Amino acid sequence: MASIEIESANANGMAEETKPSEFNNAPQRPKAPISPFLKLTAAPEFRPTAKEFSDPAKYIESITETVRPFGICKIIPPTNWKPPFMLDREKFTFRTRCQQVNVLDGQARLRLTFVENLCRFMCKRGTPLERLPVVDYQVLDLCRLFREVTKRGGMAAVSED
Repeated sequence: MASIEIESANANGMAEETKPSEFNNAPQRPKAPISPFLKLTAAPEFRPTAKEFSDPAKYIESITETVRPFGICKIIPPTNWKPPFMLDREKFTFRTRCQQVNVLDGQARLRLTFVENLCRFMCKRGTPLERLPVVDYQVLDLCRLFREVTKRGGMAAVSED
């Protein structure tokens, strides 16, 4: 195999030469950073041959030490490489979920975590929350209620009004 000099980014983000690699498809590093403000350089890019990529896990393991300083790399498999289909079509199933459009916003996970923590707190206190409160046939958003009460000065301030 041919030996290629590999360049890597130093602390200032500029390219510097390192020891030669034994990979014939070792990445070529740009001399200048991608962004002059962030001082970032491009991630290494590998284009293995069909023979090298016959065992992808072994190939990835073989380039690990070259890639480690960058933390990421791009591997472009040979054009004739076809990954094997790993799922058994006869046995593979998955359960679909019904998602309500009104809970698909970014706050849904936050609300769920809040309610879980509240239920845990209430159980430790000895007054478990057996079901969520319902107002006008709608489940009360306890997370939003807590935020609104806190924003208005707490329970004492809200109770006085």
